[in-house]
Amino acid sequence: MFGTATIADKHLLHETLDGLKSTTSDTVHSLNSQLTHVKKLDIAMGINAMAIANLSSIVKDIVIQSHNKFQQVTQDMSWLNVTLRNYSELYTIIRQLEFAVLQLIYQTDELIGAYCRYKIR
Repeated sequence: MFGTATIADKHLLHETLDGLKSTTSDTVHSLNSQLTHVKKLDIAMGINAMAIANLSSIVKDIVIQSHNKFQQVTQDMSWLNVTLRNYSELYTIIRQLEFAVLQLIYQTDELIGAYCRYKIR
């Protein structure tokens, strides 16, 4: 068991060490590749985080603008409603005045007719 190493043992040892070097080299290459991917992922996450922050700001501004426009439309609709109600009231008053004028004309005609009949007698 602890005897002198033979050339075959030495050759086997070199093959095993070469295999370990190759495996170690593959492992180091794989770790470097993974580290590169992690760095790229970190950069991409930073870019995506900035893009999300930018888009969130844009969406916030759009929501605020939409809210302001909604308030303006609501105010305009309220004004239009009041205006239409006032127009309706004005239209009713005008019709009442027209009716009163027609009654006045009719009563004036009757009065003039009665006066003329009285004068003729």
